[in-house]
Amino acid sequence: MEIRTLTDIYDVTCSIERPTVLKSKKGDRWVDVSTSEFRDTVRNFSNGLRVLGVKPGDRIAILSENRPEWAMADFAILCAAAVTVPIYPTLLGWQMVHILNDSGAVAVICSTAEQLQKIREIQKNTPYLHHVIVCDAPASLPPGVRKFEQIVEEGKKNDDGRFDALRKRPKPDELATLVYTSGTTGNPKGAMLTHGNIASNAMASLKVLPIEQGLIAMSILPLSHILERMADYCYFIRGCTIAYAESVNKVGENLQEVKPHLFA
Repeated sequence: MEIRTLTDIYDVTCSIERPTVLKSKKGDRWVDVSTSEFRDTVRNFSNGLRVLGVKPGDRIAILSENRPEWAMADFAILCAAAVTVPIYPTLLGWQMVHILNDSGAVAVICSTAEQLQKIREIQKNTPYLHHVIVCDAPASLPPGVRKFEQIVEEGKKNDDGRFDALRKRPKPDELATLVYTSGTTGNPKGAMLTHGNIASNAMASLKVLPIEQGLIAMSILPLSHILERMADYCYFIRGCTIAYAESVNKVGENLQEVKPHLFA
């Protein structure tokens, strides 16, 4: 199929049945996400965001290290015709305030209790931020914070059948993501990238990159960086398996365990 938007990439990914689309290390073993799990999680999480009140065009922030939930949340946001706002997990709380306020993010998806705590400390200074979601929830969940799994379950229970229509709604010239600069010369500035900007770049890259179905790719650079995100979209299009490195310090160990064909 012709790929003109990032939601087209989701469609292509779902059309390539395989036991492992994504994999990440939990404890001492690597855990796989199959095509069906990927498809259902994206659909249900996207529906769950709409249950929260997320509307087309809303900005949703992702504050997370590289992991399967990053990619699935990204596609869920895009399939709700909303806009993804990546935030580097290395940033301190006060450094995120400008990004959250400038983008107008109405929700943020945090990876861990550590990232959640950063948001909790600045939330009073982010008037647009109404919803906080966490993947690895702390033992005691703070009031108003929801688990990633809860959003998935709510979306599954409240599937109103609008997912497919919303998934097809984005056009190539519509905003897909706001990618913020490092802010070394002032406040970070959000680069406005459309579906067409990224999709066309990925397709052009695949004309020269030796990426084929069945290969294993390791995701190392932060997904908050557009280069890594672009690489991952290329992997999705070709039907590769994406393995997420645990951290920069564990890359060598992870490479030996996974034995990927390529990495970025």
